[in-house]
Formats: sequence, C-alpha cells, structure tokens
Amino acid sequence: MGANSQGGGGVTWSDEELALLNEKGSVKYVITVPPVTMKHDEKVIQAINALLQNGTSLIGVEKKGKLDRVITESDLRQLMGPFYGSRAMTSRDKALFALPIDKVNYNQTVISIRTSGTINQAAEIIDQNKLRALPVVSNKQGSLRGFVTVHGLLNIFRKKNSIK
Repeated sequence: MGANSQGGGGVTWSDEELALLNEKGSVKYVITVPPVTMKHDEKVIQAINALLQNGTSLIGVEKKGKLDRVITESDLRQLMGPFYGSRAMTSRDKALFALPIDKVNYNQTVISIRTSGTINQAAEIIDQNKLRALPVVSNKQGSLRGFVTVHGLLNIFRKKNSIK
C-alpha cells in the first residue's frame, strides 16, 4: 500500500501508521468515531452544519494542521442557548452564527493520544481524565485521526474477556 492509503472514515494513513492498524494493542483498533475537522477560523454555523451532516457530536478544530481543541454538540448548545431551533432566529443567533469557531471552548486543554499509543494507554487516559471520547492524533503532525470512545473501549474489553 502507498503512503496515502485510506483507513477507516476516509483517513489517509502513512505506511508507518498502516503497519500499526492490525496490531491488536494499537489504539487505532478502537477508533470508533471518524474525524470531522474544521479550521479555527471557520464560523459557528459551519460547525452546527458539520454536526448535522456527519451525525457526530465531536469536531476537531485544527490550527496549522494540528489539533487545537475539540468542540462538542454540547458546547454549541450552551453557546446558542436552550431555545435554539425552537423559535424564530434572533439578532443574537445571527451574531453567534458568524462567530469564529476559535471563540468557542477557547480555554480548553486538549488531551489526546498519538496513533502509536496502545488500547491500554487510551483506557488509562480516559479513566484518569474522566473523558467520554479521546482524540487520536497522528504521530508526526498532530492532526486528528479519529476518536476513541468509552463505549468502543468497553466493547473491546468485553470481547477480550469473553474469549477466555
């Protein structure tokens, strides 16, 4: 396979990363949410549309090709307010739509794991930080490759324990 082979979710993997895909201990084995990314200067309305179109609740925001933060559906709901979508659009809604995504969740410290990480390391990070999903970033650039979720890990550990 070439250097630009496709992995799950339309992700482009390098040859080095492809070698890890079949390793049972590789974190790539448990990526259950394909990456949806946006550039930091795109607008809130584009993030809302991306969530609706892709059926996901997580968006990676990249700055210079590197994961800068993660925006969740919950973040956008908090920003827009409890009545968003249930009433006529207000001037406040229009102003928020035009806000750069860089202004949402800007104090976030991104906790992630590299594609060379293991399933056990991912489980440890998720447990220690009380996360529901952990971004997986490429070894070299730090770009988003997908998310490992608590449910994905539970399924793996359940399968592993049922074999014994």
